[in-house]
Amino acid sequence: MSGTRPIIDVRGLIKEYRVTVPGKPRLFGLLRSNQHLGRRVLDDIGFTIHPGEVVGIIGRNGAGKSTLLKVLAGVLHPDGGRVEVHGRVAAILELSLGFNPDLSGRENILFSGLCLGMRRPDIESKMESIIDFAELRHCIDQPIKTYSTGMEARLAFAIASSAEGDILIIDEALSVGDTLFQSKCFDRIRRICGSGRTVLFVSHSVDQVQQLCNRAILLHGGRILADGPSDEVSYAYEQLLQEERRALLGSETEVGATLGPDCAETAGLKAVIERLDILGPDEAPTTLLRHGQTYRVRARMQAREALQSYSVGFRIDNSVGLPLCGTTTEKLGLSLSAQAGEVRDITFSFTNILADGEYLLGGSVVELMPEGWVIIHLRRRAQVITSSGGMGFHGIFNPQAQARIKPL
Repeated sequence: MSGTRPIIDVRGLIKEYRVTVPGKPRLFGLLRSNQHLGRRVLDDIGFTIHPGEVVGIIGRNGAGKSTLLKVLAGVLHPDGGRVEVHGRVAAILELSLGFNPDLSGRENILFSGLCLGMRRPDIESKMESIIDFAELRHCIDQPIKTYSTGMEARLAFAIASSAEGDILIIDEALSVGDTLFQSKCFDRIRRICGSGRTVLFVSHSVDQVQQLCNRAILLHGGRILADGPSDEVSYAYEQLLQEERRALLGSETEVGATLGPDCAETAGLKAVIERLDILGPDEAPTTLLRHGQTYRVRARMQAREALQSYSVGFRIDNSVGLPLCGTTTEKLGLSLSAQAGEVRDITFSFTNILADGEYLLGGSVVELMPEGWVIIHLRRRAQVITSSGGMGFHGIFNPQAQARIKPL
């Protein structure tokens, strides 16, 4: 993609909101002076996106994610820097924003579609499919003010996701409706992401970002903390959350994260997972797992400082980093403590019921405190493991299903 012209080019983007601060009372309180302060929501943001990329935007509430998307969609103007967008933008921002409560659902489809830049003939040609997707045919000719909030959100998503454009911007759109409708929305967005269109996707669900996006940008305090493959940026976000959790609990425990098989840059940590591997039936390390056989995950933990209470765990992810299964010593009812310098091998036995394919092994050591827990060392992608020999089922796990035919 390096040879293609970026479809989005952002350089030094700054966005500020004016905040009014009341001043001191004057003239016996009849008049007040107000001061206007600028709160910088986006601070020196810069990145490029090429045609066909699917990019996730993640971060805590208040990080600037929605503001960034509104600037890219042209809803807000930057206060500094340069933003170039080459192509037609369709944005799913604030669902149901702009609906006229006195108009019917059908009339609002036309009205909202025009606001999204769709041509009237295109809206009319998609009218019935929008109504069917929203599952509102029974009330589509009733005024919007008679709809519930969930019904409005369903209609808004159906309209916005039908709009065509070179760039699709999606802001927290998968939280609409009930579980079944959310699943339908996710399937539609997944098809859009696979269509070759450029997509920017904001979600608080890191799992959704890892499933949909090949790249992610982590925002924090209006700045970019990380920009790269979605699994690596998701791990950086996970570490950020743990550091904030540590600060909230008043813990001085330093949080460390290690990606890949090498355990490096762990100086200053109270404890580390030095080694993480899988042992086969012959007790030898292996990365090839036969379906239905029993294996052991071995985590070698070194306590560099004394730990009154801690827990060790392992996790198996799919190839894009989506967690599939795992457990911890705490969940299994084991109570652990360690002296400074102590090294232990902690093993977990499990039966391989994974479908054929490649998976990622990870682990962690956590300090347990009365107020909560803090991750000390997080390891991801420590091993690539391969499962083979699974037959007779589809999906990720073998449900051990059996079939029986009963004549009637």
